[in-house]
Amino acid sequence: MDNISERKRLIRKEMLTMRNGLTKEDYLINNRNIHALFSSLKFDHCPQHYMSYVNIGKEVNTRNIIERLLLDEKKVSVPICVPETTELIASQIYDMAELTSSQFGLLEPKADFIRKLNPKEIEVVLVPGLAFDRRGNRLGYGKGYYDGFLIKLSPNALKIGLAYNFQLMDEVPIDNHDIPLDIIITEKEIIVV
Repeated sequence: MDNISERKRLIRKEMLTMRNGLTKEDYLINNRNIHALFSSLKFDHCPQHYMSYVNIGKEVNTRNIIERLLLDEKKVSVPICVPETTELIASQIYDMAELTSSQFGLLEPKADFIRKLNPKEIEVVLVPGLAFDRRGNRLGYGKGYYDGFLIKLSPNALKIGLAYNFQLMDEVPIDNHDIPLDIIITEKEIIVV
């Protein structure tokens, strides 16, 4: 195993331990602050089409954000993971009730509600991760689903990472295929890259 791969593995393990160790109170407070900062974002134009991961465990909660966007009559897509190809597909939803647990325990659209979209239509993507740095670099879960998807977006699409402040590092180890983000939001700040 090369040095970068080993560093990534150790960081993933450390961040998962820290994230899983969040108390219920800290989780709720941090998420409330992250949602408020996300809501305060000012865009050059008014985005109509968002894509967001659907959180599991103690990932930054996106369910409230998704529900708010749907109430605001925005187009909202969620990812579908295709394990055979490590491809990520964007599928538009109209209601959270259209989602069901997949083989990874992720919430994805039920078969009857899959509405595949061209990634170029998406204007804002909320991206999960385990570690981030101030240059927009992100360390995901190691399968490459998001890196393969993010390169398909329009060059103008905003890529936003949601994280807890402890997930910010001085430097995230990266490979050539890693795609940087444009904005990172923690419970304490908005970082524009």
